[in-house]
Amino acid sequence: MITVCATREGRKIESYTTTWVVEPQRQRLVIVGTLHWSEELAALCRQAGWEVFRLTSSSELPCAILSRRPQVVILPLQTQDESGFLIAAKVKQARPRTRILLVGNGVDPSAARFARFVGATYVDSNLGLAALLREISR
Repeated sequence: MITVCATREGRKIESYTTTWVVEPQRQRLVIVGTLHWSEELAALCRQAGWEVFRLTSSSELPCAILSRRPQVVILPLQTQDESGFLIAAKVKQARPRTRILLVGNGVDPSAARFARFVGATYVDSNLGLAALLREISR
């Protein structure tokens, strides 16, 4: 509740009280590209109250991601125009608290190390949707 008083020359001329309702900000998830389980992932996250954005690869992908102010970003290791590692580094530079999950096929220790280097987490897509949901909820 907020009370506002308007004055003119030191005299109170009007006053009113108002209540502002501030809704908590919804968690935002950005999914880049098409993954074979991305539809199920988007549906599950929406059911959990997340705001989900689907983006295709483009030359301005880091800007498109940042404009949505996500808490979590899911990226493939390679988009049409640039490396997922490079996109992850750009997003982390601009928004350090954003969690970035780089999705690859199979166990790849070097990709996992490089993902950590740029501030992201490597996720093996062969582990399925449950593994990705665990990483999102961390």
